[in-house]
Amino acid sequence: MIRKKGGKGKWNLFRLEPIILGLIILFPAQVFSLSGSQILEKAFQANIIESFRAELALNTQTGRGKNFHLKLTVLGKGDPRKDLSLLLIFREPPSSRGIKLLVLARKDTLTKVYVYMPALGKYFHLVGEDRNMKLGDSEMNIYDLVAIVPWEGKHKLIGEEKYNGNACYLVESILPGEKNKRITRIGKKTLLPLTTQKVDLRGNCLKTVEVLNFKKVISKYAITSLRVNNLQNHTTTTMKVLSSRWYINIPDEVFQPEKLGISLSELMEEGREKEF
Repeated sequence: MIRKKGGKGKWNLFRLEPIILGLIILFPAQVFSLSGSQILEKAFQANIIESFRAELALNTQTGRGKNFHLKLTVLGKGDPRKDLSLLLIFREPPSSRGIKLLVLARKDTLTKVYVYMPALGKYFHLVGEDRNMKLGDSEMNIYDLVAIVPWEGKHKLIGEEKYNGNACYLVESILPGEKNKRITRIGKKTLLPLTTQKVDLRGNCLKTVEVLNFKKVISKYAITSLRVNNLQNHTTTTMKVLSSRWYINIPDEVFQPEKLGISLSELMEEGREKEF
């Protein structure tokens, strides 16, 4: 029995049970809804692939009508929330061929970035690395590669809506060190980040990242093309995955700054990976 506050009678717990059950049936979303952090965690668990190699093509068109083309080989290993390592090898244009960019993202520490210049045969640690550092003339930056889904900061579920026929969660994120917000649509079926908007304190959209195509890799979904729009300078970059290999054995040596001058063929056995 539970005594009624301020009265002589008693509430009968067994009489309350049907009322509570009815509330749960009528308002299941309010009782069992996921938080923004839980949705992002489910997205990571559903789609994280901890080792891969991909050939990427980036095409950029500026607001002034200029076009830039970039081709990259990207190798990644690790969990992006804890210890992700990325190696980017520039293939085109010819003026950038052979340049390597090594990104080491570790939890609770500043991301370390190293660049290898083949003409000098040396690598350099980029001091004061900025997560918004762009790849060449494109609108893709380091953070876009390290975490298409924002895992840092505070997250809040602000709604649900349909996007291109896909039912989506709408999650608002505020990242450490940033005043701007990120609003991400997470597909309920695929748990992929279908779009992300970077919004300033006044509610103006500064940048959008939109997934154009994706495919299923074994039991997970992988992005095969996306588009980045900078609404401030009206510049658009489209990224396309030309080929990809997943769940491959990448030696830790590949991600050591001291090994950047050594070719991939010397550091790892190639040709045994399964392509999807």
